[in-house]
Amino acid sequence: MAFAARRSNLGVAGSDYSDTFEVPLTPGDDRSAKELFLAGVESTPAWVGIVVLIAHRYVLRLRLSPIGTPDHLMGWKIVDADHDSIRLGVAGPLIEGVLVARRTRSAAALETSVTYRRPLVARLVWAALGPVHRRVGPYLLRRATASPV
Repeated sequence: MAFAARRSNLGVAGSDYSDTFEVPLTPGDDRSAKELFLAGVESTPAWVGIVVLIAHRYVLRLRLSPIGTPDHLMGWKIVDADHDSIRLGVAGPLIEGVLVARRTRSAAALETSVTYRRPLVARLVWAALGPVHRRVGPYLLRRATASPV
């Protein structure tokens, strides 16, 4: 199983938190960034998706679109996409979030940027959820790259 390395990330200008996780791609894996992102999400047990949805909607209070909404993934708006990257964004009363899935010839990466809208409360909530995020992000990447091409 591939190891997900955490590397520095400049994130979105003005963000309060950002990180990037990266895993190697199998040679010949030509899936787009969107296909890799979906492979990670779709290959996880259902309970993981439910926990992520609950955390996003009810703890972080993100205003997610209904599942299946065009131009959205997991309720997040697709801001832009091409073969090598897909950028998702969502906001709520506590935070604004940006996820960027990228691929190169040899690696897949997931970047996260969080901007606090209500800094005091958001900082406390993120202090509790941040460690979970830092486990789930690499887990999704490893699942994406381990799924069949």
